[in-house]
Amino acid sequence: MKRRILYVDDDHDDFQLLEKAFYDVDANIELISVANGYDTIKFLQNSDEENFPSLILLDINMPVMDGKETARLLQLDDKFKEIPVIFFSTSVSPFSFAS
Repeated sequence: MKRRILYVDDDHDDFQLLEKAFYDVDANIELISVANGYDTIKFLQNSDEENFPSLILLDINMPVMDGKETARLLQLDDKFKEIPVIFFSTSVSPFSFAS
């Protein structure tokens, strides 16, 4: 059974780079991409719990719904709050959850 990773970022070039890196290391990974936090929530709401990703890679800066707001919504939903989330950003701006 493949491990599912949900990659949330609006930059498709970054997805292609990450996809190659993951597949070079482990071909038993299914990398799924969505463009923003809104699409993340919709994707999870439309998935069966047994098909939830085992990990979410979440960009901090995205249009529509950013990573911080997405993480807040994931934590508020009992079905989603146990999915591990790793934040990333290519921005050089300081990051804080205290907003």
